Parts: sequence; C-alpha cells; structure tokens
Amino acid sequence: MGGQRARSRSANVEAMEQFRRALESLALLRDTPARSATELAIHLSLGLCSIAVRGYSSDETRKSFERACSLSAQLGEPQKEIQAIFGLWGHYWMRAQHDRAMELAETLLARAELLNDSVGLVVGHRSLGSTLFSLGEFLRAQEHLERAMSLARQSTNEGLSLTYAVDPRVAAQLLLAWDLWILGYPGQALDNVLQALEQATQRADPYSIAFAHYVTSAVRLLRGEAQDSLDHAERSLALSSEYRINLYALYSRFGRGCALAMMGQSDVAILEIRKGIEEARRSNLGYMRGFMLGWLATVQAATGDADAALSTIDEALKHINDTAGRAWEAELLRLHGDMLLAARPDAVHDAERSYRDAIAVAKRQRARSLELRATTSLARLLRGQGKADEARGLLAPIYGWFTEGLDTADPREAKALLDELR
Repeated sequence: MGGQRARSRSANVEAMEQFRRALESLALLRDTPARSATELAIHLSLGLCSIAVRGYSSDETRKSFERACSLSAQLGEPQKEIQAIFGLWGHYWMRAQHDRAMELAETLLARAELLNDSVGLVVGHRSLGSTLFSLGEFLRAQEHLERAMSLARQSTNEGLSLTYAVDPRVAAQLLLAWDLWILGYPGQALDNVLQALEQATQRADPYSIAFAHYVTSAVRLLRGEAQDSLDHAERSLALSSEYRINLYALYSRFGRGCALAMMGQSDVAILEIRKGIEEARRSNLGYMRGFMLGWLATVQAATGDADAALSTIDEALKHINDTAGRAWEAELLRLHGDMLLAARPDAVHDAERSYRDAIAVAKRQRARSLELRATTSLARLLRGQGKADEARGLLAPIYGWFTEGLDTADPREAKALLDELR
C-alpha cells in the first residue's frame, strides 16, 4: 500500500493523503468483513500519521482511532483494539482530559492482561504511568513506568514505533526520567533520559528521536543545565521541522525559549515561549499547560512585568484540578509566592501562605525536588524577617534528604542559602 510505504519513511503528509484516498475508494465497495478489515488497517495507520502531522489532540486523530476501536471490536481483533485504544488514550491525555485518559489506560491494561499480550502490557503500563504522572501521582507513575520497562526488556518485538507512534519502551523511560527528577533523583533522571535517547537514536525513527531530544531538553532544564537544554531543544526542533512533526516542533520551540530565559536572553525567550503556548492553545493541547505558564510568568517577572507574571500564575492555578492534572501544582504555588512579592512587596503574609501550600502539596505528592524549591523560597523569606533559625530548621532536613544531583541547580541554591543561615 502506498500510504504504508510513505509512512515507513516518515513521509507522513504524503501517507495521510494516500490513506484518505484509500478510504474514499473503499467506501464504494460492498460492506464485507474483508472491507472492514482493510478499513481498520487504514484507520490505524491514518491515526498514527495524524499524530505526527496534526498531533494527538486533533479531532482527525480522535476520529480515526474511534473508528478503529469500533471496527476492531466488531471484527474480534483484540490486538488491533489495543492499538486503537492507545491512540484514543493519547488524544485525551494530551488534551488534559485525564478522567477519560485514565479510563482508557485502565481498559487498555485490562485487555492486555486478559490476552496476556506482552506488547499490550508494556503499552498499558506506559499509558497508565504517563497519566498518573500528569495527575501528580508520581510514585504510582514510577511503578507503572518501571513495570513497562521491565516487561519491555523481556520482549523481542521490534518496529513498535510504526504501531504506537513512539516505541513504548522509549516513551516509558523518557517519562520515568521526568518523574524521577520530580521525586528527587536528578542523577537517575539524567541517566534514564540519556539511555532512552540512545535507544531512540539506534531505532532511527524521527518521531521517537524528536520526542527523546525534547524530554532530554526538559530534564536538562530542570537540572539547571541551560546550554545542554538548548542544544537538545534545537535538535528536536530541527528534526520536527524536517519531518513535519507538529507536536514536538511546538514543545521544542517552547523548550528553546525556556533555556534562553535561563541564559538571561529574556526578550528572545518570551517570544519563543509565547509562540509555543499560543500554538498549544490552537491545537487544544492541555498537556503540561501549568509548566508552560509557569515559565511564561518567570520570564515576565525577569523582564520587569511583575503584574503580568502574577496574572499568568493566577490563570495557571485556575486550571489545576483532578481532571486537568496536578503535576506542576506545587511549583505554581511557589511561583505564586515569588510573583506576589515581586508585584506587591508588602504581601509577605500571602506569599508565605503560598510557599507553605506549595510545600504541603509537594510533601503529599512525594515531589522532593519541588519541595526543595518551595522550602528554599520560604527559607529566604523567613531570613528576610530575621527568622534565620526557623528558616534553617525547615531547609536543612529537605536538603539533607538528597543523596544525588547535589551539583545541580536547586540543591546548590539550597546549600548556598543554608551556608548563609549558619
């Protein structure tokens, strides 16, 4: 089939056109099981091409996988039904409709367990772990993502990127890396993201490589390694532009802006970040929206627009809930305290409450890296009030918890503040 050949060489726009023509021709044929089987195969492939070109969140992606779900159930094709459910899961996950994404991920895993399907189990745990990550349930996410990786090591199935957009083994390890940073393991986060990038590069699939460079950029950013983050964002952007991968062109452009902001190039950074956020809005992408708005506010504050920064954080916090996700809730609360002080220096009480709320959320989520950030901000505020002993008493235990990544940005900042408090 021409569409399949085009897809195999990552010519997704050409492939989509081929698949659409095939569906038009198929509609002229009599309705038979053979026709339905061909239509199913086309919709699964068209959905994957649509992910690359339009993104998971597009209506075209959803419609293809919905039809594939219906056809696979009708034909009694459980493995293909797993593929279709995965595509639908990705749609709702990227739209931040996590109640529906959770339902689909649980259904997918249950089907795979019933079939004892090795690839389906990897995909199911990857999907469930990714959804839990977005909801801020980081320990449960870690369990499922590590389970996906463990099962994947026992499988010899190759070419999964042609069936699931990104090889689920690579995807699980990339999300695990981000999750591990939040849980307080910056060293393990870097090890995992670099291993996943190497695997993606070996598989030579442009979509997987673009995804891997994007997440590597994010992990490097979280560790405070701006130049490395910029390098990976630009590699992801170049690959995404070459192969017309809409999703990672958007996110890597945003990531480039964040890295430039960290390097002090605020004027250029804010343009890149705004472009990324606006494109995400147009594409109905809700995934990590809080993360994006948090960075926009940070750069707005750096350029002296504290009121706009506070407004941006307030907007982000309005969208934090159990459906849209809570992965970045603690950090947004911390930034709210920072922006309050920048906009209204006398709002010390409200800022302190934001910091303490951030710490409470981070503790509940076991998000040690975010807890360290929030506690450092609170300790700095307390020091300014002459409460050095209280500040030290709060900061020393969470800093002491860390056993790795002490040379990364947040532990270094906390250590410097502790030294000043002694």
